[in-house]
Amino acid sequence: MENFFNPSQCVGFAAMILGIISYQFNDRKKLLIIQAVMGLLWTVSFYLLGKEGFTGAAMNLIGTVRSFAYANKDKKILSHPIIPYFFSALFIISGILTYAGWKSILPIIAMVLLSFVFWNDNTGKPRKLNLPCNVLWLVYDGLCLSWTGVITELFMMTSIIIAMVRFDRLKKAEAAGHDTENPEENN
Repeated sequence: MENFFNPSQCVGFAAMILGIISYQFNDRKKLLIIQAVMGLLWTVSFYLLGKEGFTGAAMNLIGTVRSFAYANKDKKILSHPIIPYFFSALFIISGILTYAGWKSILPIIAMVLLSFVFWNDNTGKPRKLNLPCNVLWLVYDGLCLSWTGVITELFMMTSIIIAMVRFDRLKKAEAAGHDTENPEENN
């Protein structure tokens, strides 16, 4: 239990709360800003884990900048289609610089994928496409002994699925003219 209540895990717990809340927003800009703040907290959490967590810290720090940039995509300089490639390159370079064995590849892949997922203006697609990235982070967190990270990824996956039902499936049903209150009446 001592490892669960160290400073890294405590900071990770605060990040976890923000992560769970973030996917309940149907506003892309709010989602990205909350994820940016969450990314700063995860940067600190992984840094406190020591060398084993440096790749995670670097990925989250760059991810924080990416989230702020994407939240301001309406600005001309940040709307260029090369932006996700730029962030992908930063993730790969920082991953090489902080490489701590094969496990470092997991968050690099996740963050490169997320660079393209979050570039999309539709909030529904990032939710669906984020799930494989959560699995990569889940494994990395376990290997780095970031227990709050493991718990976070499990909660985040659950939160994403709830949001997909709330925002994506129910809205599709409403758009198709189905009654979501009494689904048996639609047959």
